[in-house]
Amino acid sequence: MREIILNGYIDEEMWYGDEITPEGLHDQLYPQNQDPQEELRIILNSYGGSCNAAVRMFDDIRAYHCVGNCRLRRNGAGHGGRPIGDDAGFPLDDP
Repeated sequence: MREIILNGYIDEEMWYGDEITPEGLHDQLYPQNQDPQEELRIILNSYGGSCNAAVRMFDDIRAYHCVGNCRLRRNGAGHGGRPIGDDAGFPLDDP
């Protein structure tokens, strides 16, 4: 199972190198030279950030067509990124 770990502030672009951006998520959802449709777990640990960036990330996750087992887990402060996971079509795997 492929795992994407998103940890940090949600923003439109990188400023300090520790932000989660829509482009960064998209690059991880659809990696080059890999089948993007394999089983996937997204682990989100974010205390919030840009609503526009979060909506773009929500749309990208919702458009992702997973074959098999795909889960979204919000860890720790990950509930700040709640809009990304709610109703995105991935079953939630929150602790």
